[in-house]
Amino acid sequence: MSPRGTVHRLDHLRSRPRVYGENRPQSEAQTDNRSRIYLLERIRVLSPEDQDILPARRRTQAVFTYLCFARGQRVNRLHLAQIVWDTSSSESQARDNLRHSLRELDHAGGSWRLLRDRDYVQLDTADCWIDAFETPARGDALLREFPRIGQTFDNWLADERDQFELRWQMVLEARLAGAEGALRMAAARELLNIIPSHDDACCALIAAFDEDRKPAEAVREFDRYKEACGRVGTPPSSRAAGLIEAIRAQLHLGPPPSGAGHPAPRGDSSPPALPNAGQSAAQANSGAAAGAAEPTIAVLPFRLSASGKTASFLSEGLADDLTETLARMPGVRVTSRYSAAAAIRKPDRTLQQIGEALGVRYIVSGSLRTSLARFRVVVEMTDTGGADGLGTSHTSFEDVLSGGDLLDVQSRLATKVARWIAAHLRSSEIRKITVNRQADRSAYALLLRGEELMNSLSKSDFMAARRCFEQALEAESGSARTHAWLAHWHVMNVGQGWSDDPANDARRAEECAKQATACNPAEALALAVRGHVASYFRKEFDVALSCFDAALRANPNAPRAWLWSSYTRAWIDEGSAAVEHIDRAMALSPYDPLLHIYTGGAALAYKAAGQYARSIEFALRCIREQPGYTSAHKSLVLARMLLGQKDEGRAAANRLRMLEPTFTVDGFRRNSPAAYGRLGGLYCQAFADAGIPLTAPETPENLSGYGTG
Repeated sequence: MSPRGTVHRLDHLRSRPRVYGENRPQSEAQTDNRSRIYLLERIRVLSPEDQDILPARRRTQAVFTYLCFARGQRVNRLHLAQIVWDTSSSESQARDNLRHSLRELDHAGGSWRLLRDRDYVQLDTADCWIDAFETPARGDALLREFPRIGQTFDNWLADERDQFELRWQMVLEARLAGAEGALRMAAARELLNIIPSHDDACCALIAAFDEDRKPAEAVREFDRYKEACGRVGTPPSSRAAGLIEAIRAQLHLGPPPSGAGHPAPRGDSSPPALPNAGQSAAQANSGAAAGAAEPTIAVLPFRLSASGKTASFLSEGLADDLTETLARMPGVRVTSRYSAAAAIRKPDRTLQQIGEALGVRYIVSGSLRTSLARFRVVVEMTDTGGADGLGTSHTSFEDVLSGGDLLDVQSRLATKVARWIAAHLRSSEIRKITVNRQADRSAYALLLRGEELMNSLSKSDFMAARRCFEQALEAESGSARTHAWLAHWHVMNVGQGWSDDPANDARRAEECAKQATACNPAEALALAVRGHVASYFRKEFDVALSCFDAALRANPNAPRAWLWSSYTRAWIDEGSAAVEHIDRAMALSPYDPLLHIYTGGAALAYKAAGQYARSIEFALRCIREQPGYTSAHKSLVLARMLLGQKDEGRAAANRLRMLEPTFTVDGFRRNSPAAYGRLGGLYCQAFADAGIPLTAPETPENLSGYGTG
């Protein structure tokens, strides 16, 4: 007799072996009384009421896992006992331990049926959802956090991980082979998330980016694929290499602009001629993107010819100031300093390859030398797109620290370099653009440190960033940029689900944003973050759009302004504008340390535009970059459901419920800006159809529903 008083006969088993990626009948998939079994990353078993019902003993969990992966097949009791208890117990003791574990599983209250006789045991999981059978993942994700319990079980788990990845690879390869258009891009991305060195998937994406006239995206995709091949010890395929070489050749066709075809003699103070407003994209031959008539530039960190904190501080600050100054000039596209710094981390990259990866034609670089109180900066401006090779011009500037502050030297040098470049930009008017900045060196150093910590995906670093910003404001309370970053911190604290008091964070974000614009009404980041706060927390979309417009007038190359503007456009159902703005944001910041917020924003934008397959591709890219970013999972659920991929949508919803247990349809409807547009009702219905609970018990901290939607 079983503990429940029922005789379980093996021949009455209703389940059959599951196939990876196999869809259940729709009526069964919508059942609300199923247990959810998570075997990827950390093992968890949740009841329909979201209660954790997994027995606490690790060896009982090991028995449960083994039976799940038997997929309905009979398992010999002695074999199972020996695998789990290994040599730690005698045969009779191992059998007794197994019997105890089976009783624990019987009493757990799950929707499975445990069927056993004297010699065999079976687990019927027909009424359960198991993520390993529904959600593609890398093999090493299977029970990643499960502790070691014995050599025999560990060996079984290692073999199962290999088979797990192989089975999903076969499923996803079949999907890729049968997909076309944007669906093929999504299928390729899903496969690359599992096998980063997969040749067919990489070639499919490169070809798609080429067709979409996004050569820089294709180059970056090939770079990621090449790195993945290096990790497994295989060279990139000749097919992938041939595709990317053809794209690179197209980038450098045609005669270079006048004066840019050959390196200028060293010491020449004239920068290379840049395209003027009348040139077409083909004539300009910009590496940024086909169709972009504006010159495209990146400022690389300056090389140091001296050591010490002073030189390092000045080098970093000079690149920061120069990027900010150039970005404020109309008619120029300037890549963010974070992306420029990230692009040079591969020491084997040439300037031409850096330009291709960043999507820019012109690169500003140089070196900084210090001698006592004298500073000398040598500046190089390189045209990476000429058909006859690189064209480089040089100049140098000097300054002296005499009675002033190092920040004054930095500001003067940045202005001199910017004016040298501006003299040949397509803008006919040469004007000095002053960057409003901290007057206190310690405050500036704290601000830079806070920005760096904000760009970390570590919660502890993120919390430390707030202290840096607050200390910077103690040193200098009138810094618009620091107030703006602190406002952004409070928004992200809520968005990441880390806030203990979202309502207070919303108030603090609004206060900081208002203080930022009060300190400097022309600071682009301050204007942009004020718009984002108004849109995200208060749903004041007209106010937000006005702020974004003002921010982009102040700095046409502010990536955060384009990003947050895209969010708001998506929330108010202006899908085409949302896509246009997110494309601009990603072009300006292709290597941002927080790249997942851009790819997550793209998933939202393409979803608002009704391009659900593209939304899936970006959501999957975002999840690869930051698996815990719940906004991407929400976009994936919605795009899957709205595209008619019901089973995949429900699988994504179950993964979301594990990451954000308090997320509900009503919470989304109350709090998410995405619920206020024309599509809000459609989104709520899609969430409900995917199995997201309608309501949850009301608690002070339950503000579930925030996020990009």
